[in-house]
Amino acid sequence: MNKKIGIWACIFVVVMLLATTLSVNAKDPTGRPHVITYNYNILWKDIYDVSQNSGGLRNAVDSQNNIIVSGVNGEQQGRLLKYDTNGNIIWDTIITPNSDSTDFTQYVNQGAQTLGNDAVTYAIVQKAKSSMKTFHEIFPPLDVAVDSQDNIVASGVYFNDDDSNGVAMLVKYNTDGEMLWNGTYNFLPPSSENYSWCFGLCVDSDDNILLPIMVIRDNMSSPFICSFLLKISPSGTILWVIPRLTALYFDATIDSADNVYVCGMFYNLSDMENIVVDMGITKFGRIAGLRLGEIKVPIKEYPIAYLISIKTDSTDKIYAVGVCGEDSGDDCRGIIASFNTNLDLLHLFLYEYVLNICDVAFLNNGKDLVVAFFSGYLWSNYTAAVIDKEVGTVRLIMDLGRALGGGLWGIDDYTKGVSVDHDGNVIVSGGRGAVITWKIHVTTRIALKDMVQIDLPPSSEQPILC
Repeated sequence: MNKKIGIWACIFVVVMLLATTLSVNAKDPTGRPHVITYNYNILWKDIYDVSQNSGGLRNAVDSQNNIIVSGVNGEQQGRLLKYDTNGNIIWDTIITPNSDSTDFTQYVNQGAQTLGNDAVTYAIVQKAKSSMKTFHEIFPPLDVAVDSQDNIVASGVYFNDDDSNGVAMLVKYNTDGEMLWNGTYNFLPPSSENYSWCFGLCVDSDDNILLPIMVIRDNMSSPFICSFLLKISPSGTILWVIPRLTALYFDATIDSADNVYVCGMFYNLSDMENIVVDMGITKFGRIAGLRLGEIKVPIKEYPIAYLISIKTDSTDKIYAVGVCGEDSGDDCRGIIASFNTNLDLLHLFLYEYVLNICDVAFLNNGKDLVVAFFSGYLWSNYTAAVIDKEVGTVRLIMDLGRALGGGLWGIDDYTKGVSVDHDGNVIVSGGRGAVITWKIHVTTRIALKDMVQIDLPPSSEQPILC
């Protein structure tokens, strides 16, 4: 990854200088040519808990435009911050779930019997660990979502003295920050060889929680790798558990019928000597978690590709973002892919000089995507971008300032979460060395050629871009 730092730095600086405001040639509904210009203004920025090991992760917005940000403190404990719309902190809590885990060993035993070949399984485990270290080296993950009652659910990894690699956890709080219930999910006994992690979650129309968990046992004599999708009721009752072998799930979303789509990395076993990681999505039905379909998308030039975050728009199109690259971590590309509900691939866009696209949301009434992405190594600025979701064109790059750690605190010092509030403002979170949150107003200006420009708010209808 270090080989191209100089080139990336030069190109990134040029892009930053040129892309603060971007213009798009288009036509209005009458066919008259005009220009749409994108620009942005940072409404507020908050830097919280400055310490080397703290950091910000994902965020969500409730019905009152309050903002909930997930992160970790200096002791690597999960935390949640709740801001009002003006950036004032309403409450802050450190997550301390019950360490008495629900035992899911039976599912692991069933999966291990199904897979069978220990040598192949162990090779996949090593590939998974090296892939995640190279492309997704972050401190403990913690995602956050809000249900219809403005209750807050957060999933991630919980560490205690006995869990050297942590166990998957899920916690639920009311709108005042009081814990309603919590759970930890133990698929493997606590050990330095065992991992039970979750990176994402979503909530369906009945406030049930869909929780993907990845499980790895790094042991040559009894290796194991599998993902599980759990459906959990609003009160914390587990409704069903569905396994998926030789895959690692990162995030989940739902469509208008509450079907579930889970994205991640899938292992292509066609060549046992050179195991390839393909990006992919699995579709599950609302009832009993019946698997309704799956797509694995190889990217020919790159042996590693996977999807980290996934969302559905108002028309049930599915958009997922992630990363692809070589085994060494060189020649990385950010990924944006879109699918229909049949899991047909509609678009696949690769972005050079982008090491990781971490999260995605919808802007301008769903016409554009806004993404949080990792734009470089050591020298990176915090960045987000607005992208035309149909053609993949970058409409706007938002420079949010120099990375706080200045490259001294690892490669996870970048933006990791993005959402859009009910007024069309963009919320970005991330950072290493502090939990950092930005609220950003993105504007579009439209003008017929040779006429005065008129401001349009983000929620206004705009002509379709050509």
